[in-house]
Amino acid sequence: MASINLDYAALAQVLQPYLRGPHTESRAFLAWYLENLYRLEPTAAEDAVCDGPDDKGIDGIYIDYANARIDVLQAKIVKSPAKTLGSTQLKEFSGTLDQFANPEAIEHIASTTTNVELRGLLNSEKVAQLMKDGFGVRGVFVTNARSDPDAASFLESSPAPILLVDRDRIESAYIPSGHLVPATRPITFDVFGYAVAEYRVREERVIVAPLAATELVQMEGIQSGRLFDYNVRQSLGPTNVNKDIAKSIADPSEHANFLLYHNGITVVSERVDTAVPDKVTITNYVVVNGCQSLSVLWEHRTQITSDLRILARIIELDRTSPLMDLITHNSNNQNGIKARDFQSNNPIQTRLQNEFAQTFPGQVFYQISRGEATSLPEVIDNELAGRVLLAFDLQQPWTAHQTYKLFDELHSNIFARPEVNAARIVALTDLYSVVSEAAGTIKEPGLANYTLTKFFLLYVFRRVLDEDPTGKQFISDPATFLSQPYGRERLRACEADVLKDLVVDLDAEVSERVEKESAIDFKRLLKSPEQVRDLTKEVKTSYLKGVGRKRVPSFTDLWKKSGAS
Repeated sequence: MASINLDYAALAQVLQPYLRGPHTESRAFLAWYLENLYRLEPTAAEDAVCDGPDDKGIDGIYIDYANARIDVLQAKIVKSPAKTLGSTQLKEFSGTLDQFANPEAIEHIASTTTNVELRGLLNSEKVAQLMKDGFGVRGVFVTNARSDPDAASFLESSPAPILLVDRDRIESAYIPSGHLVPATRPITFDVFGYAVAEYRVREERVIVAPLAATELVQMEGIQSGRLFDYNVRQSLGPTNVNKDIAKSIADPSEHANFLLYHNGITVVSERVDTAVPDKVTITNYVVVNGCQSLSVLWEHRTQITSDLRILARIIELDRTSPLMDLITHNSNNQNGIKARDFQSNNPIQTRLQNEFAQTFPGQVFYQISRGEATSLPEVIDNELAGRVLLAFDLQQPWTAHQTYKLFDELHSNIFARPEVNAARIVALTDLYSVVSEAAGTIKEPGLANYTLTKFFLLYVFRRVLDEDPTGKQFISDPATFLSQPYGRERLRACEADVLKDLVVDLDAEVSERVEKESAIDFKRLLKSPEQVRDLTKEVKTSYLKGVGRKRVPSFTDLWKKSGAS
């Protein structure tokens, strides 16, 4: 897995895209950190930064609603790799945090600062009110320096909670956000007898040529799918389009007509060489459109004749260029492409996929585009992950059926949060599996068999965990539970026991309602926020009474017992 070089010279290059207008390097560094380590969308990361004149030592503010916490951020860059961070700057930062001692102090900052971004953050996020509502304050100090023993000693006795994110912590937590496409060997196409068009669009060179299918199927990465990492969707299996292509391949008399029928493919290559007459050689290439066609050609490669050619548009471009995303998007902007397909190239999704490969190597594959193949034994689909996060984290189970919103208007709220990582998704999709089994035991058939019921139960379970000390720890950081011996198995067993009791309470409440109303429209009920909250409150109250009377074990009791057995 690729890492990040935090030496000043290398870091300065990384920060170039963040140095907009009068922005300082430390401001750019904080924006980079929020985007890459907190995993915020670029706009949200920039909105959280207020570094500038009269910022009161406050470089940024992020509201962590999941943990009811106000993160006050400060960033420092060192130019010498030998320079370490001691206690001096942390003591100064601790003094900065004193300004957040109470709501009145926060209101004072907002009313006296001349920094419009800081004032805007404090007012728009209602930071003083959040503190009145019980939100805590944590300092987050970000630096590319390594910390020394003096820093560690100060943090142990610091009057204010401070998270130190130094060089070591960044290097260990950093997950690259781009597709990790390996270099490919050069491949040469013979275009003798065919016209090849070459032109330039500004600085970019484009070659259009009819390429032989017999040579196209020799491109690296077709079988593994790596050739199509930038394609917003993969082969999608035996679709009607793929079947039609296969049918045409099976008829040799149709091969010469492929140039008439086929829309062609789009290839991006870091180098395109046409110096040798009648030859086109490409190096370090990816296919951004044409995955289905090439996959079918490869599967039927023994039936291909020399007459079968496909028109290829080859763009010479560095794959790190921002044009990559635009080319991918626009070359795929046609009917049949979903919002989810386009988000498959979103840095948030690719970073999560890379993190799964690092955290669960050889175990769990995070699928971010349709038709994406893997040999791993367990696959988590990002559409299901989005629905689970929506119901559990954002507590909106009544919206979980609107899958078209997951990768559109809700994408940022669902996925672009610092707590959303591979471990969280694994833990919550495991919980969803347990919830699905529990939903099947509900006595009322209309409720048991309705899709939204699973997400409703997920929400009820979340509301119960909010009242349990161990449950709160799980909500905050599921990774600490997964990392324990047999963590996944223990969690599933504990969750199943809690859900068994919750279903009993749900059955009782539903029975009472049916008795009073004779019939309940569960489809309408589970799509109504008010009715869902009302039913959840009744079930939760009944369950907590059972816990209080020791009639049923709490999540904390079950987790402790599972570790002792």
